[in-house]
Amino acid sequence: MDKLLIKKIVPKSIFLTFYSIISICLIFSRPIIFVIIKKIYPEIPAENIVRLPWVSSTFALSGMALLLLASISILTCGKTGLIFSIIFADLQILLMIFAIISKKGVILAGFFGSGMTIFFCYILYVFLKKLRISMLNLNITKENLQKIVYTDELTSLASRKKITDTLRAMASPQNLKKPFAIMFIDMDNFKLINDTLGHKIGDLFLQEAAHNISRTIEPGMLLGRMGGDEFLLIIPGVFTDKELETFASKITTGITHPFIFKNEDYSVTCSIGIARYPF
Repeated sequence: MDKLLIKKIVPKSIFLTFYSIISICLIFSRPIIFVIIKKIYPEIPAENIVRLPWVSSTFALSGMALLLLASISILTCGKTGLIFSIIFADLQILLMIFAIISKKGVILAGFFGSGMTIFFCYILYVFLKKLRISMLNLNITKENLQKIVYTDELTSLASRKKITDTLRAMASPQNLKKPFAIMFIDMDNFKLINDTLGHKIGDLFLQEAAHNISRTIEPGMLLGRMGGDEFLLIIPGVFTDKELETFASKITTGITHPFIFKNEDYSVTCSIGIARYPF
């Protein structure tokens, strides 16, 4: 069995065992107390025993303890805790029915208390279930929002914010100045394509260029669009000038690959600036 699953099941099983033992003790303590008092004070009518102040207080405290345990079981074990809570509440009701049948006396408020326990536990379970769903939806919304903010809408590359946040994190003191290099890529004469073919075709050209650049980069590198026809590539690690020039050459080849539109070839060149950190 999966270790993570065991870690989840074992604590819940231990708690439910503890909860069951305590609940059974509290539930059966009531008739036991009743029988003991009846033997000590046989002259007191059965229906009056439960009206004794300290007896009714003891029963009320035990009822509150059972409700508290039931609430904790639902908070801890969810649906399983709700089932256990309903079982023990039903057990209380059965004991009170037995007391009525055997004419041993019963606190009628106990029926109301047990019923309220079931009702309260169910309401608590439904509330927690809705709360969990809301939290899950909130996390999904947060993840989606982060994805939107960190992804360039046109090219699906990393956005300017993603690049900026990544560079800030990599250059922070906590990273102990781990080395990396960046390449700033600026497409030359892209404005001419925009002016000649229109912005929609220009966007298609940018998407094609982004795809071609993406095919040249290696795992661990981060490519993003800074805006317009400008891209930035983050290259973690230590590289020689020759290695960086090789990367730049591959990028240039990808960008200068002809873009075919209406049987016409269109292409641009690019300018690439390279910097290292630490300097």
